[in-house]
Amino acid sequence: MIFRLSHIATVCCAALLFSLQPMEAMEKKIISGSGQSVRLSTVYSVYPGDSPDHEVRYTIRHDLHTSGNPDWNNAQSILYGLLDQMGTNGTHTGYQIYTHSDGDQSFTKHSGKQSLQPAGGGKMEVHFEGTFEWTGGTGKFEYMRGSGTYKGKIDVNGTATYNYEGIANY
Repeated sequence: MIFRLSHIATVCCAALLFSLQPMEAMEKKIISGSGQSVRLSTVYSVYPGDSPDHEVRYTIRHDLHTSGNPDWNNAQSILYGLLDQMGTNGTHTGYQIYTHSDGDQSFTKHSGKQSLQPAGGGKMEVHFEGTFEWTGGTGKFEYMRGSGTYKGKIDVNGTATYNYEGIANY
């Protein structure tokens, strides 16, 4: 019985040490950049009926990123977002899959708020901001963890532009 318990304890400690090794090799990095929408794949809106100006919208959007960090420069992403808008203010949440130039991917989840702002000529644009978390990925981003903030707008032509900055380990 004592042999079995010590054997189990040895195996558990070894498993714990091996599982921690990728974390030890990770480096804390500041990641900043900008994104711009290049294509809107899907927009599906529903109006719940509780108020005439209440809209819930599901969006799939493709973005291109620029950054001084070579891991993030020219990355492409697909955003899956859900927006809940009541009048001129609302909230949004979603997920984004980044494909980096080497083919590795990183994953984020985000949430924030948005508001409609006058853009001139009687038109409106959407200003948005929020927070995000890196939740992992593939290749060198497999164990990526971190968080950051973003801020941007969607202009009268529907083009989203935004800046982001965060700190992550990978």
